[in-house]
Amino acid sequence: MSFNGQNDQSERREYPRVPVDFLVTFKVLEKSSPEEVATALDISVGGVGLLASAEISSPEGRAQISLTFDLPCLSGESRPVSATGEVRYCLKLTEENRYRVGVKFLQIADEDKLAIADFVRMRY
Repeated sequence: MSFNGQNDQSERREYPRVPVDFLVTFKVLEKSSPEEVATALDISVGGVGLLASAEISSPEGRAQISLTFDLPCLSGESRPVSATGEVRYCLKLTEENRYRVGVKFLQIADEDKLAIADFVRMRY
């Protein structure tokens, strides 16, 4: 909580986030659903913010998803990253038929975590 009593999301962040714009392929693990594509809006070592065209949910509560994306590199190339994450929130946007989704990484390779940390540090 901030000093004025309002919830300040930046105070809850464990890791700094930076804005991004790349595609993420994901699949809800608890469902037998096809892979879907969303747009990454921001990223940190701890997770990624997505813009999805459908609600991401699970009958068991917070959905767990597998996700893959190509992390841009300074060389102009990209590095493939795979992770498992938990959907922490999925909010319907009012003006669009889209959803703002917050995903916390649960399992991610150490080298991918380091690559994300370097990516964030270069843009923070």
